[in-house]
Amino acid sequence: MDRPLFSLFICPDAELALQHAASLFTSFAPEGGKWEKRTYWGEDEPSSAFWDQFCMIGLFESYHALIVHQAEKWSRRTWEKLDKTVQNVSSYCWPIFLLEVPWQANTPKLPAHIAKSSTFTLAEKMGWIWRHKGLTEATIKNYVLQRVTEKALPIPERILRQ
Repeated sequence: MDRPLFSLFICPDAELALQHAASLFTSFAPEGGKWEKRTYWGEDEPSSAFWDQFCMIGLFESYHALIVHQAEKWSRRTWEKLDKTVQNVSSYCWPIFLLEVPWQANTPKLPAHIAKSSTFTLAEKMGWIWRHKGLTEATIKNYVLQRVTEKALPIPERILRQ
């Protein structure tokens, strides 16, 4: 499977999304290198330097992952610009947009301008969207058990029950 051109993560818990990103960075590690992570926030409109990174090819072939937290806070205008830019992204760049929105009735509450954007439509069609409702009382036990197993931590049974 090829690396996605870009990724959308829909999850109210940024830490869960970053854990998922870390596993993808391992799965799609660049040949002879690693992903240099650059973090941005949806509270701020992206600078021209942000947009330049989409097509930038480094002299030393540096691979960079652009991680945008709370991308749902970007304006409609920014998402329209993203629609025009993201399809021409360099193979050295991996934009990952974290949509940290709450869920209602098993569906994330996305702003309409994002759900109708060509970026979202393409990601949906290509399978580049990761969705997770976040941890709940019903799911936290399995999550903790999975993490304990992954880390090979010796946890007494009585503590796990709590």
